[in-house]
Amino acid sequence: MLARALDLGADTQGERFAPVYTIPPTTIGGLVTRVQTKLHTGPLRVIGDLDRVVPRIAIYQGGFGQMFTFPELPARGGAEVAFFGEMLDYTLRYCVEVGLSVIELGHYNSENPGMIGMADLLRERLPAEIPAKCLLSGEPWVYAGA
Repeated sequence: MLARALDLGADTQGERFAPVYTIPPTTIGGLVTRVQTKLHTGPLRVIGDLDRVVPRIAIYQGGFGQMFTFPELPARGGAEVAFFGEMLDYTLRYCVEVGLSVIELGHYNSENPGMIGMADLLRERLPAEIPAKCLLSGEPWVYAGA
């Protein structure tokens, strides 16, 4: 659902937990703008040159960026950049070591498209008298400072 929300097309390679999507080459800065526009995010943490042109993107929803060795999967799958939900400092640093650029979406932003999709699927499959709703939790914080 996240790939659909970001118009990434069909996954082409990679592994189960790190699907890799091939898109028309675009800059990492362009991908940041795409995410901010389509997911309505604010500032995003990015590793890598914003002018770097990339054609292959991996996706890690939720908290997979908290596992130190996970950057190896998208790198091995041919991705130059990966969307992560949330990451730990040492995982971010390991991305630098394996040459993988990163756009960190936030846990909520990376999983919310799937929750909306699940509610839609349940509405389609359940009887009309059984309501199915996606309750958006949002992010209860703001980013302060320059």
